[in-house]
Amino acid sequence: MAACGGGGGGGGAAPGAALNESEPNDDVATAELLAVGQTGHGTVADGSDADVWAVALTLDEVITVEVFGNRFDQAAWSAGTNSPSVTLLGVDGTSELRRQGANSFGWHTEQDTDLLFFRAPAAGTYFLRMEVDITHATGGEYLLAVRDTSLVAPLQFELEPAGVFGLNDADTTAETLAPGTMLAHFVDDEQDWYAFTIAEPSLVLFTMSSHRNGVFEGDDDVFDPALQLLDSSLAVLRANDDVFYLDSAIRTFLSTPGTYFVQVAECCGTGDGGYALEYQLEPLSSLTETPEIEPNDALGTGQSVGFDELVSASIVPGNPDYYTVTCNGGDRLWLEIYDLGTHQGASATMDVLVRDALGTTLPSDTGSELRTLRVLLPATGAYEVRVASNLASDYALRVRRLPGANPESEPNDAAADAGAFDLGGRSAGAIASVGDVDLFAFDAVRGVPVVFACFADNVAPDGYFELNGFGSALDPVLRVRTADGTQLAEVLPSLGTALGSSDGLPTLSLAFLPPASGTYYLEVADEFGNFGTDFTYVLEIR
Repeated sequence: MAACGGGGGGGGAAPGAALNESEPNDDVATAELLAVGQTGHGTVADGSDADVWAVALTLDEVITVEVFGNRFDQAAWSAGTNSPSVTLLGVDGTSELRRQGANSFGWHTEQDTDLLFFRAPAAGTYFLRMEVDITHATGGEYLLAVRDTSLVAPLQFELEPAGVFGLNDADTTAETLAPGTMLAHFVDDEQDWYAFTIAEPSLVLFTMSSHRNGVFEGDDDVFDPALQLLDSSLAVLRANDDVFYLDSAIRTFLSTPGTYFVQVAECCGTGDGGYALEYQLEPLSSLTETPEIEPNDALGTGQSVGFDELVSASIVPGNPDYYTVTCNGGDRLWLEIYDLGTHQGASATMDVLVRDALGTTLPSDTGSELRTLRVLLPATGAYEVRVASNLASDYALRVRRLPGANPESEPNDAAADAGAFDLGGRSAGAIASVGDVDLFAFDAVRGVPVVFACFADNVAPDGYFELNGFGSALDPVLRVRTADGTQLAEVLPSLGTALGSSDGLPTLSLAFLPPASGTYYLEVADEFGNFGTDFTYVLEIR
């Protein structure tokens, strides 16, 4: 059970404290006012209960809505095989604008589902109705966080009116697409076509957001998109169905200047709905391009490369390429690989791995659609990226680094020896020996929510399956304890529920509502008692 509480003592609630619901609040007339930037705290016990929160928005204000049920009170929600659902109502208090719940989301029965973004069509007060997703099952406590967010600028708006089809359904009627975000509406069984032009070789990335926004305006299903990238002759260069849950994405290197097309279609289902198509363009002239320098064909002869440099290279069979990068322990190395299917000039798929200075291959996770390889680095030093191929081909490689973390210092198995989070709110470690647990101290204020994310194995619900997982074998369990060892909160990976649909990169997340101000301890362990040097993790606190 998550720790109850919220609000401060004496002089009132502390800044950032969650607002506890005040019953009755089951309908619009009794809705609790929740400010943007604030978090609500309540309980929906079963199908007879609902909580309604009122949120005032300005015209065109963009918000994201996070629902913490299984991430907050996993024991209660999982006992009922249930999860919270959220419905966004319009300013009239009756019109359903968005509906999000695990059942309609269709990924995992008990998963937390969020609203990735909502752009207010008018100024006024909107309403968020919290309920149990399965009405005949029991529920639990939840946190409801509403925050301002932004869409990649500039914004474009589809010229074809919402609910209409036939005006941009072919290449001959394609609408012009510029870098930024296209806000549009999809009608079941249609296609939306967009044309864009590049003046030089460029990296392009297209990302759809629709499934993560739930059911649109009372429709009968979510919109499950599919993307295609085509050249001027309408040859398909790349196609994708799912990357971020059911939302599609395509990333590729276009080496030939000219006009291209993006086709938005429907994979499955019968959903009509609004969507956002984000288009990111990186012309080669805006990047730090590094040509391959031979000889770099053996371990120890790797070409030194920097983070975010784009390496342009060619390869032949039996002649691998090595690149050297210097990293810190706790870094998460992220490789973007541009080869067959993601590089217009490539004719082969590269075999890529990361080795340490002794030549040991590090465990990693990969994504075939976006062509990524991710590794969590155990120690500070030089690492080598090896690229090999069975066919001659051009390729490109970009080495990136996600925010690093200070490695743990053993022993840290007890409160008296607990480690600390760095200034960025991160820490890294490994469950390396039998019986190992790691504790990290953190200070918290009564009623102010604290959210932890743990990056390790790619455990279900695994909705960001192209990007999550960093080669770790750890099935992490997170627990919050007091100094005397009393457990206040816990999430387990085996239940497969402790993730939100808007934040699918971690292995699991834990939301904690402190019952009192003071120092607490986050405990990390392997759920099944396993251990090893590859049972690594990175923690983030927010």
